[in-house]
Amino acid sequence: MANFSAAFGQQLLWLRLHAGLAQSELAVQIGVDASVISRLESGTTRCSVEVFTKISFALNVKPGEVLDAFLCSAPDEYKELNGDT
Repeated sequence: MANFSAAFGQQLLWLRLHAGLAQSELAVQIGVDASVISRLESGTTRCSVEVFTKISFALNVKPGEVLDAFLCSAPDEYKELNGDT
């Protein structure tokens, strides 16, 4: 099965770049160190619900939109788990 953290990290990277923010800028907005954003984007750490919510609001997207966008680009293994085959 594909790595959820890595797939989420790629989605986060795309959203951050689309918003025109550097990792350090996003980190300041949500109150974490820039290394946290780096680890999330590289898929080496998991995102807590609290950080996920802060990221969503900082990027001006609803949390559900982040997940919807992720599921649309998710590997087939996740789509099968979601019943979207």
